[in-house]
Amino acid sequence: MEAARYDVLPLDNRPMSEWVVDRPRSVPPRRSYTFYPGAAQVPEVVAPNVRNRSHEITASVTVTGGVASGVLLAQGSGLGGWCFFVEDGRLRYTHNLVGVEHHHVRSEVPVSEGPHDLSFRFVRVGEHRGVGSLLVDGAVVGEGEIPRFTPARFSLTGAGVTCGYCNGLPVCDDIVPPFTFSGVIHGVTVSLDGDAFVDFEGEVRAAIASQ
Repeated sequence: MEAARYDVLPLDNRPMSEWVVDRPRSVPPRRSYTFYPGAAQVPEVVAPNVRNRSHEITASVTVTGGVASGVLLAQGSGLGGWCFFVEDGRLRYTHNLVGVEHHHVRSEVPVSEGPHDLSFRFVRVGEHRGVGSLLVDGAVVGEGEIPRFTPARFSLTGAGVTCGYCNGLPVCDDIVPPFTFSGVIHGVTVSLDGDAFVDFEGEVRAAIASQ
């Protein structure tokens, strides 16, 4: 009666329907996303879904002023996420599993001045696990195993994707926000392979926890 009085019918009383029923989105999923530095963070709901699928992140940059440092692309926060960055002139990638485990891929090959394509490649070898590789201009300069990749959403706090910087609580302790990239980023492209993975039970748990 109260719903009728305030003209809010029809009501949907299916349990958890808010979280488990797909709704149309203004941005359809695709296989390639390109980000540019300095823009506001992109919410996770419309960001590339890299979970449980092979993917590659490639930053087209120009290194200036000697030794490069800074974030190329990051998603999430210290509560969970990943960050692709340069530290003291060397490529780094960190995956943060819900703030409990940190998996690192590191290169000891310095990135010289000038234009470069800097990449992180994740090859899925099993359910929620794979091998990460760092590449400079197509050549592998570092590899490491990521034994447990995050299966559900990366952040309960709404932290999204940022390009060229990070904000808030960083994904790893190697970073002090905003850790802006010291060179020039022309664009960062995320290429996805396979179908998007969605853990409905995990999404429900995450949504309840965020209330």
